[in-house]
Amino acid sequence: LTSFGKPFLRVLYTAILKEKDHIAHVALNNDQEVIGFIAGVSESKKIYKRLLISNFLSFFFTALPKSIVRPASIVRVITVLLNKKDSRCGGEQKQALLMSLAVSKSFSSKGIGQQLVNRFIDDARENECFGIILSTDKIDNERANHFYEKLGFSIIAQPLVGKRKMNQYFLKV
Repeated sequence: LTSFGKPFLRVLYTAILKEKDHIAHVALNNDQEVIGFIAGVSESKKIYKRLLISNFLSFFFTALPKSIVRPASIVRVITVLLNKKDSRCGGEQKQALLMSLAVSKSFSSKGIGQQLVNRFIDDARENECFGIILSTDKIDNERANHFYEKLGFSIIAQPLVGKRKMNQYFLKV
């Protein structure tokens, strides 16, 4: 999704924050500048479909410049989002979805990401979630995969999304 650029991501994160069950935190440095963030929802069921339907025009117009260069990309994203299957551990029990985590490179390996994930876990517990699910690239992403495994997440699936191999993780809270 990052390939669609900052305007697209702004629409995505704004849409997530409008969800009644959103979970989001930012980490600030001493100058009150954002150095990291985490975003997701406490109810993963059909979240992608909800986001796409309620924000279709905004997503479409912000993705349009990039999709002109690569027309198949917009169709692929819409298809993936509309056909996204819920990977649920624990049947129909409520699960949080960690959708995005980022930390500034200059603050990498200083515990910021772990603090953000711990806050997300606390919020998931407060929202009576059974667990947390997330997806990340499997290939050329050893650092992120190790990070989630170190925090106790377990791989539950390794789907192919388009041409990308992914790791889906679950953490019981």
